[in-house]
Amino acid sequence: MISKLFRSNPTYRKYLVQLLGKFTNKLDKNIVTNMYHMIKQNEPDEKIVNFIQKNRIGMEELKSEPRASRISNVLFQFLKKDLKPNIGAYLDIGCNNGLITVELGKKLNLKSSQIYGIDVEDFSGQKIIPVGGFVFSSYDGYNIPYTDDYFDLVTCLMTLHHIKHIDIILSEIKRVTKKHGLVLVKEHNAYSEEIDWLIFLKHLFYDVMDYNITYEEFIKTYFQKCYSKNQLVELFKKYGFELVKLSGKKFLNRYHYSNPTQTFYALFTKN
Repeated sequence: MISKLFRSNPTYRKYLVQLLGKFTNKLDKNIVTNMYHMIKQNEPDEKIVNFIQKNRIGMEELKSEPRASRISNVLFQFLKKDLKPNIGAYLDIGCNNGLITVELGKKLNLKSSQIYGIDVEDFSGQKIIPVGGFVFSSYDGYNIPYTDDYFDLVTCLMTLHHIKHIDIILSEIKRVTKKHGLVLVKEHNAYSEEIDWLIFLKHLFYDVMDYNITYEEFIKTYFQKCYSKNQLVELFKKYGFELVKLSGKKFLNRYHYSNPTQTFYALFTKN
């Protein structure tokens, strides 16, 4: 997959180089040169990934506080600038340990009892250990353990593409969101097969580097079903949500100086 993307059209080759740069920017130049030599020689993905893993020199963890602060600031800027919402109860679906959840809740001036997060019991083979400052519940990936019309704001941050039956979770999101409540989504705009491959590789690198699982373990356990932005918008419309036009494109472009997996934000309101 890596070598195939490298030999594809200039756009996808650029995206691949950007993605690889994220995981190799601290490596010695000779190591990076050897990596690209392996790619040009059509070495298998497993060999290339293991080579990067062996030579890596630190990387900001997915669970780090600085990363959570940056992401929550992006989310808050959209909410503050576009809607200035009055939030009484906030739910983060797929919250992992809750660092981003809590940071965003604080920016919304919420008490810990007003901030909720749900996730499956483990992620990438690692048991989730939630931080303090919010109400955490484990769930089965589909059935949200809260009553109807409970939340003013729901976030789904890089979660929907890991769910096999998206119609079930969208129905649940509709159920627990108040009328005129908000749903903020962060996802990949998978408008082509090549973008789908890049998303797969991004998760592969993160899991191998950050969670230290093997290539074989990842291949056996990983699941993704990606959608284009237009497809997701239509799915939300099907369940009674309306897309809210977001401003702040210049801010977003500064935040994503490179965006090989075409990350986007979408804000919906329940009709």
